[in-house]
Amino acid sequence: MLRLFLPEICIHCGDHCDYAKQKPLTKYLCKVCLRQFELFEQPSQDDLVQKSSLFRELPDVSIGASFTFENGGIIQSLIHHCKYQEMPKLGAILGNISAQNNVDISGEYDYLIPVPLHRTRYSERGYNQSEMLSKGIGDVSKIPVAKRNWLKRTRQTPSQTGMTLEQREKNVRGAFALTKQGMKELQGKRVLVIDDVMTTGATLASAATALMVVKPKKVDLFALAGVID
Repeated sequence: MLRLFLPEICIHCGDHCDYAKQKPLTKYLCKVCLRQFELFEQPSQDDLVQKSSLFRELPDVSIGASFTFENGGIIQSLIHHCKYQEMPKLGAILGNISAQNNVDISGEYDYLIPVPLHRTRYSERGYNQSEMLSKGIGDVSKIPVAKRNWLKRTRQTPSQTGMTLEQREKNVRGAFALTKQGMKELQGKRVLVIDDVMTTGATLASAATALMVVKPKKVDLFALAGVID
């Protein structure tokens, strides 16, 4: 009854949400925006160009994304609210949907590795949106999510919004490192590194580079949304 007086508002367009369908995103999107979201097509591997030169330091790596990122679009609204409006559960829901809409990866990887936040930013936000996304994917694929203390961000990097490709590469180069426990647990494993948005791929590539010291059997990269040129 309370919803009759205090209806949920669509985080994209501001209209009232429709609970009749009882889908996970009906709390966050109105029926019109939800219908548009459900029609989005996954970008192909060719769409996700490996822009960053940091990819040259990696062996054969596959990159993937569930959605195309558009400024002002529904995907941007969902990610923004997940990250900055204290909606961690939304991250898990998006990860769950992403795993359901993609091919089954249950036998492809030993661990899912969320791109870590610096401890200061984690303390401020209270959660890591990439970790919540990974948990949602893990719930469907049954692949365990790596422990938070296995891969760490060694320094707090400023937001990359508005940075050039060269500035982004410099910003994240060497920003990640495995801990002793991470080296032990991830040696020779098959891993999928996960982030929310891939613009140039510099952040994902830098995180993957940190894993190479333990000679993983396989390293692939995945973002919920990818920026397409």
